[in-house]
Amino acid sequence: MNFEELKKYLEEEKIKLFKAKDYITSYYNQVVTSLESIRDNLFPYSFTSKQMWKNEINKKATHITVPDIIPEKIAGDPEFNSNTLIAIINNIYAIQNSYMTDPSIIEISEITIINKAHNFLLSFLRKQYTKANMSTLKRKQLELAYLIKNTIEERINNNITPFFQRVELIKSDEYIIKLYSPFKEIVGNFNNYKSDNAKYDKLFEKKSIEIGLKNNLELNLKIIADLAKKESLVIKEIMAKYKSQSNEKNISKSYRLKEIIFRYTSQADNIFKLGDFLSEVLNIVQDIPLLKRLFNAILHFITGKDRYSQKRDLIFFYSNTRGKILRRQASLKQVIKDIYIYHEIILKAKQSIDFDIHTKVTNNYSLAEIEMIIDISYDSLNNIIEKSNGFREWLAKERNKKILKRISEKKQTDFSDILLTINRVRIVNIYNLMEFEKYKKRD
Repeated sequence: MNFEELKKYLEEEKIKLFKAKDYITSYYNQVVTSLESIRDNLFPYSFTSKQMWKNEINKKATHITVPDIIPEKIAGDPEFNSNTLIAIINNIYAIQNSYMTDPSIIEISEITIINKAHNFLLSFLRKQYTKANMSTLKRKQLELAYLIKNTIEERINNNITPFFQRVELIKSDEYIIKLYSPFKEIVGNFNNYKSDNAKYDKLFEKKSIEIGLKNNLELNLKIIADLAKKESLVIKEIMAKYKSQSNEKNISKSYRLKEIIFRYTSQADNIFKLGDFLSEVLNIVQDIPLLKRLFNAILHFITGKDRYSQKRDLIFFYSNTRGKILRRQASLKQVIKDIYIYHEIILKAKQSIDFDIHTKVTNNYSLAEIEMIIDISYDSLNNIIEKSNGFREWLAKERNKKILKRISEKKQTDFSDILLTINRVRIVNIYNLMEFEKYKKRD
């Protein structure tokens, strides 16, 4: 199979998938009915008057708006509760009106917005179904309340979300195969891209628009990472995702996690270079002047004490800009130690995976082991990137000019480029891990 045949195959997959759009619409209608039942039959005193509330429902809505606040309780603010539920129901109508008539027009980026609307709906339900809120309901009302909640969650999680996941999968693979050859002509390989990523990012955006696709930075990185592979291997990997329906869920999870661990292990060399750079800076800081070394030698001869028997650490302060801006401190020695420990872990994983690829051994590295390495990488890279960026911020301060002068401009540039590359991979993987439930609760 070549890319042209694969394009036809994916087109056929879309046609089969889109035949289910009427079922998805009916599931959405069931969700709306269930939500209205919550308002009408279970918590009527927690909302504004029925007529006023009904008048705000827009069955012709086309724009998805997800509120920033999820209410903590359903009682106490009828107007706020009503507006929240109205927004949720109007979002459902907007999804139906904008995308379910013709699902082929859905952009990959729009699926993220749709998922956000779904997640807000489910979060709204979870916030309302607390013991305190349910304590006022009688037994039959309580049974009805949980039946409605379970129906909504089942329709979203088991019917609607898988549909959009499949749309995203097909759309993403179409994007990759349409741009793989053009991108290869533009950049050649990943090393060329690293030499001037800003220039190539602009060229990729231009080429995407020429072909009629919306530029997708995440998928661009995926294509660039795959340029070293043979076309036949890229096709084989894509086709592996479209096996029998019975195994689809497990295959999808396995494939996704393998993609993620490949990205992490691809950064083994950069992780090591990062550690080497920071070690070099620490050596510069620890470079003891001649007079101090002589004084220390005399002191050691007289007292037996050595002031520099243990090399000094460098404690630096930086701002953490994730969420609230916090002032933090870190030990450069500890950062370097963390980097080298993580490098050992990721290098062993890379060697094992590379062995599997070259010897064509399968299932040597179990899914559980892959998940363990991903868990370690998720936490370790967040820590390493945060503190390394913090050190770069510290190093750029006016008072550290003497240290900076002793580091060549090339090494400073390489340091920034390495951080940028590792951070891009980290962000791409965090984005992809959001589809797995346990990672949604992190960060």
